[in-house]
Order: sequence, then structure tokens, then C-alpha cells
Amino acid sequence: MSRRAVEWGKDLLIIALLALAALMVHELGILANTPLARVGNGGTPVLGAERVTAEAARPYVIVVTNETGERLALKYGMDELDMAYRRLSSILGEALGSATVPVETTEREWRSALGAYNIYFEYRTAVELPIVAGWLGADDVPDTQIMTRRMCVSFLGDTSRIFIADEPNGKYYRFATAALGATPQGIGSFAEGLQFEFERNSASPAPYMLLQDTPHRAVVSYNPIEASDDSAAMDSLLEFLGLSSQYQSSYADPDGTRVYVTNAFIFSVSPTGRASYRVTDQPSPSESSDDLGTAIEVARRAAAGTVGALSGEARVQFTGVSVVDGAANVTFDYFIAGGRVFLQGAAHAARVTVRHGTVVDMTLNFRSYSQTEMLIPLLPERQAIAAANGEFRLGYSDAVGSILEPYWYAEEVSG
Repeated sequence: MSRRAVEWGKDLLIIALLALAALMVHELGILANTPLARVGNGGTPVLGAERVTAEAARPYVIVVTNETGERLALKYGMDELDMAYRRLSSILGEALGSATVPVETTEREWRSALGAYNIYFEYRTAVELPIVAGWLGADDVPDTQIMTRRMCVSFLGDTSRIFIADEPNGKYYRFATAALGATPQGIGSFAEGLQFEFERNSASPAPYMLLQDTPHRAVVSYNPIEASDDSAAMDSLLEFLGLSSQYQSSYADPDGTRVYVTNAFIFSVSPTGRASYRVTDQPSPSESSDDLGTAIEVARRAAAGTVGALSGEARVQFTGVSVVDGAANVTFDYFIAGGRVFLQGAAHAARVTVRHGTVVDMTLNFRSYSQTEMLIPLLPERQAIAAANGEFRLGYSDAVGSILEPYWYAEEVSG
């Protein structure tokens, strides 16, 4: 059979599958309640019926300095970061919700606040303050384009203030707030002697790093799509996309890629773990669905329900956003033990495009990770600052099916 005939036959099959899918949707409504289909069409509020703390606002580093100057620093323990974030996020949300108009201040005052009683959040990616505030449940934040990567709530006597380092613009801001100081209990052990680098060396090229020479473990990587002995993982994925296992319309390419066709979208997944999702019709504009913070949260939920559901011990976290032709392109990457996993070909765990509040395109790379008991010696962190001549981070380079060893890398902060 000629190649042209094969392609013609495949086209006919796709048309037939689309017709069948349209009939099933009409008769059974199998897409009516899917998470991706109802986003932006008024079926379900994007952030839920009640305000919830958005996972996108989860920080990379949390430092708490108590009334006596003791510190708790969380950077590599993902579970400890999660617990602290749940307990502390409401304090930052309340502080931002009661904040006054920002006043530009100095780096000296910013550093003074970090040395006193405060709660400090550091993000990997700088985003506009109203977006971070919205994620944390604060709606009445002054309209500002301040870029937020580092911020703290400082409790000085009866006065509370928010301080923000707008690093992309080289500026610092403070806000008065009504938040009350109260060191949360049960978030970890406080200790003396933990210092930001600027407290040790005011000329440090990485002044806001707080060093911890923690043992780091090697990581095992595998492809959860290829490694699945049964269909449970795939069934869960298809269910999230709204494809009932009983009403699947699909075909397989010669390379093993499975393609699912509906009248609303086409989803394909390869045995290599690479997948794509694309809607067949672009969504209509709506008055409330073009907010960038909402778009990031919509994308995060899509990433969490796909690659995040099969990632093992790793977390899938927001790493960047750009807006092109009115659509938000949001990227997410795998993180384990506080380190970012770099995939082959500079790929991301997920790249999600959101237009008018609806996911219209996704490129997904399914991986699953777990820590081993193998400890890998790394350059001491203070020496790593000198080697990087600035900030450094923990990373892993993934070759599927291999043991990944941790390493330090220097990275230019986005924003």
C-alpha cells in the first residue's frame, strides 16, 4: 500500500472518529463536566467556590526569624516547605490584604527588616505583586506593577510592614499592614547562628542566600507511561481530560503513539512519555477570563492533573510565564529535594497555553522520580557562591531510566 493511501486512510479514520465523538457528546455529554472544558465558560469558578491558597504561590525558600533572633530556614525539604507554607501563607495573605499604598525605600531598610522578627518568602520567578496577592487570597491590594520575587512581613513592636525586593527593577518597597506578629508553632526547629550572606559579608555576590550544607541524595528517574503494568495511570489521565474509559475514540500510530480524538480536542501520548493536547476551536473572549494570575492558576491545575499526578516524589512547580498574542504560555518543571530537574532538549515538565481562561494547548513530558539512599558530596555552599560568583541552585539532569546525581548551577532569575 502506498504512503499516500495510508495517509488518506488515516484522514478518513480521523473524520470518522470526530463524527463518532460528536455523536457521543451529543447523546451522553461526556465532556460537559471535564476540568479543562468548563474552565472559563461559567460552569465552575476557576479558583473554586471558596478562596483557597494557590499552589502557584508556594515559595522556593521560607525563612522565619522569631522574636529572639533564632531562625528556621527551609529550602531543600519539600514536605517541610509544604507544611510551613500551609501555616504561614494566611499570615502573608492577611498582611497583603490590609496593605496600604507602597512607599519606595532603601536596600538598607530592607536588610534591616530581614534581620528582625519576620517571615520571609522567596520565589524562583518574579511576578507582579497583585498576582501573588491574589493567589494568597488578598483581593484589595494597591494596583501596582511591582515585581515580587522576595518579600517579608516584618513585625516591629506594634507596627507591621511588608517589604518587597523588586529585583528586576532594582527597587525596594514597604507597605504598612494590619497583620499581627505571632510565630507559628510546629513548623520546624529554630536555631541560632543562621545568617543571610549579607549579614556575614555585606559585599557578598549572593547577599540573600542563607546557606545550609545539607546532604543531597541521588535520584532515580523513569517514564511512568512506559513503566505502567496496567492501564490505571492512563485511565486516571484520561478521566482528568474527560475521556471516559468506556467511550474512548482513539487510534495508534506506527511508533506506538496513542491519539484520542473528540469534537473538542485531540490528545496524543507517546510511549516515550511525551504528550500533547490541543483544542479544535479557540474559546470566545470573556470579560473576566484574561487575568494573568487566573491564567497561571488554570495552567497549574492542568499540569497538576496530568504530569503532576504521575511524578512520584517530585513536585511540578510554576517556573515562568509569557504572553504572546493575548495567550499566556506557562511553564512548569519537576522539583525534587529542593532541586530542579532539567529534561533533555531544554524541555519542561509542562508547557500550557491559556487563552480567555481556557487551556487551549499543552505539551507534556511525563517523568516520575524518587530519592535513593546514595549521598552525593557537593562543593560546600560558601565555595559554590564563589564558583558561581553569585546565587546558585540545586539541579539534576535527567536521562530517562538513569540515576541522577545532584549538582550546583548558576541561574539568571527570570522576571
